[in-house]
Amino acid sequence: MEANNLLQNYKRTNKTLIKKYLEFFFSMLLSVVFLQFTTVADTIIVGKLLGTAPMSGIKVAMPIINILVVLGTLIGVGSGTITSIMLGQRKNKEASASFTISIIFSIVAGIVVAAIFVPLANQIGSLIASNEEISGFTATYIRIVMAGGFFFILASVLGMMLRSDGFAKLSMFVLITGGGMNVVFDLIFMKVLNMGVDGSAYATILGMFLACLVGTLYFFSKNHSLRFINIFKKENKPLVKQLLKPIFKTGISSSLRVLFTNAALLVLNYLIGKRIGVFGIAILTVCSNIQLILSSIFTAGGQAMTPLCGVLYGEKDSTGIKLLLQFVFIFVMAIVIVLTIVAEIISPQLFSLFSVADPDGLGAFYLRIYLIGIIPIAINYMMIYYYSTIQKQKIALVMTFCENIIFYLPLGIGLLYPLNMLGVTIAFVVSEALSIAVMVLFAKLDSKKHNLTSVLLLPKENTDLLYEASILADSTNLVKISEEIQNILKSKNIDESNAYKTALAIEEMLNNTINLERNKKRKNIAFDVLVYSSGKTVTISLRDNGIANNPTLDGNNVEEENRFDSIVVLNKIAKNIKYNRVIELNHTIIEL
Repeated sequence: MEANNLLQNYKRTNKTLIKKYLEFFFSMLLSVVFLQFTTVADTIIVGKLLGTAPMSGIKVAMPIINILVVLGTLIGVGSGTITSIMLGQRKNKEASASFTISIIFSIVAGIVVAAIFVPLANQIGSLIASNEEISGFTATYIRIVMAGGFFFILASVLGMMLRSDGFAKLSMFVLITGGGMNVVFDLIFMKVLNMGVDGSAYATILGMFLACLVGTLYFFSKNHSLRFINIFKKENKPLVKQLLKPIFKTGISSSLRVLFTNAALLVLNYLIGKRIGVFGIAILTVCSNIQLILSSIFTAGGQAMTPLCGVLYGEKDSTGIKLLLQFVFIFVMAIVIVLTIVAEIISPQLFSLFSVADPDGLGAFYLRIYLIGIIPIAINYMMIYYYSTIQKQKIALVMTFCENIIFYLPLGIGLLYPLNMLGVTIAFVVSEALSIAVMVLFAKLDSKKHNLTSVLLLPKENTDLLYEASILADSTNLVKISEEIQNILKSKNIDESNAYKTALAIEEMLNNTINLERNKKRKNIAFDVLVYSSGKTVTISLRDNGIANNPTLDGNNVEEENRFDSIVVLNKIAKNIKYNRVIELNHTIIEL
């Protein structure tokens, strides 16, 4: 936007978005940290109660088990992002169709996985385990968990879909239930009932079953906007065809990232076991588990950003996306850097936590090198989420493929034999750094090809956008921004009558919101105000983080708590008013 700095005192900020992002982030962080922690705790409990060999056997099985994560990510990220974009475009039927598709595909995927992996568990265990000492534990864990894989996939998908509809807290409870009950059942089945590795596997499945049960509470909420629709009806089949490709294209990069990471771990675990033995696998287990804990920060950061970014992308709000990303990266990376430094300092204690003997301190030394790669991997994670959301899947796919298949796996194998575990840790750091370089290169090529902004790949300018700003809703700001908008629109050759009507419409909307929030005793409600012009039509976009506030409702026919009575003038001067509440933000479009 070209702004006249002499006239415009209010600027566009992230005030409206950040409050909602932080709510999403901390809900997501708590759930991801808890889920990641319980995965790590699962390993710790097995190590403490059963010993190093069963722990290593389960860890070797994890790349196979994570096929469930791959499928959950493919379906959940894909459908969740497309649902957010559809809600941002006010296409509620399409959003519900995306939701329905995600549930159906979760069920089908779980059945297919069980049919393939359960009968072949013994053969797979023997194939991927580097010695007979751990292959039996690996096979047992694969057989039981894959049999209940449907619950694993569905819990993951439900968590992502609920977040897309603004139910961040319920999404958090779904994941916390799955992880927390896993730990509880671990202790019951292994310590009390002495069920061994079988108990750990059953605990995982029962935890995810209860998580799915909690997710069904969504359907009892009167405010949920996503509903099941019959996608097999003739009139809905074109809708399914329209959505299937975008859903899988959007989710493919994040899911392949999980797949490629686990493929690399599968190969490296095998080769390390052959060359170094169980101790080598134990070192990689500690490194990958610490990475898992730290990755909860940037995973939460990226996933919390996705629904907001998807809605903004659907609304074609490039400035909003830039402001959101600027905050996200500063906020998330600051946390990641601090925690990585702490992990570097306490590396020896981390090995003790996992009951892995490290008398000469080599394991802690390797971990310190490995941790250097956490900062670049955080950048890669969040940028893959971002590119998938703005439908730049090719760059996300290139990053994913290069990171693990082109760089990490060949480097890990090549450096393992001359340098042992030192080579594997160096390979991890170098591969993540090279992936960032690839991202920058491909983003620059794409930006030149499509005339977009550098790495973010957004349109350079919107010539229809005349004004954008953010304000806190109070009476002083209301009067000042109304005057400012009117003056700026006149300076941009907008008809004086239209400029006046625009300022009046914004003033009336903000004033009613202030009154409503005052009645609810709420403060610090932030507004984004955008004004566009196309031909003779002036369009106002207003977004706020207050309570539900629909100006299109008739005050005489709705409950008192939803009344919006004082828009008489607005209704007379507006050609059209559209309202939507997405991810718990009000968004009103007014055409004059």
